[in-house]
Amino acid sequence: ISAPWRWAICSRPISGSTPWLYAVLLLPVGALTDRIGAQRMSAIAAGFWSLSQMLGGAATSLAFLLATRLGLGVFESAANPCAHRALREWTPRRERGLATAIWYSGTTAGPALGAPMVGWLITEFGWRSSFVVTGLIGLIWVAVWLPVYRPPDRARWLGDTERAMILRERDVSATEQGASIGYRGLLLTTPTMWGLALTQGCINYTSGRKSRLFPGAGRISQPSIPCGHSGSQGVRHGQGDRDHAFGAVGGGTA
Repeated sequence: ISAPWRWAICSRPISGSTPWLYAVLLLPVGALTDRIGAQRMSAIAAGFWSLSQMLGGAATSLAFLLATRLGLGVFESAANPCAHRALREWTPRRERGLATAIWYSGTTAGPALGAPMVGWLITEFGWRSSFVVTGLIGLIWVAVWLPVYRPPDRARWLGDTERAMILRERDVSATEQGASIGYRGLLLTTPTMWGLALTQGCINYTSGRKSRLFPGAGRISQPSIPCGHSGSQGVRHGQGDRDHAFGAVGGGTA
């Protein structure tokens, strides 16, 4: 994206906008997910995330693109709360570790499998196509998720024996659980939570830095100019896109 509009200097606020919003909104979005449930929250978040992604492909200015990236940060923040809520609804405690591992493996397998596809789209059809196609995939997922997903107490296809086992074994008894400490207690009196947050932050930072070491990441074929100057207008399809396709996949361009 930096090449056609020469946004190399301006790209930093675009690439940094999503993680900050994601981090700030995780707690309130998690509380909202507890209130309205995984089915509705997942559909709302994934639907608006997909629309924001597709609108990114129609960006005609830095402000437009920044607004779409902010939208991604807002609605992507529901991904983890919704996933863990669904896991809690469907898995007995003795199976929750494996279920969480399977889900989390998908968060790494998805980018690994999707990166070549996105790189090919950028190379063959230009960077806008990568926004549109990935957003469209999200909308298709929402169309499947809404009629299919139900918690086990409302899933008609689930057998009575298995339903009873899930409902019986998924929760901790009141005796085992003890008194609730609430969100404030979770933040102020639970060192384990801060330890987990610190390690997760280190993992995300390290993976983000490594992605920028991808061959060709950040390569700029035109000299950059300050923000506010449009440079060459429009999007060149061809060698410029090819130069940047796999850099974009590696996370080096906006």
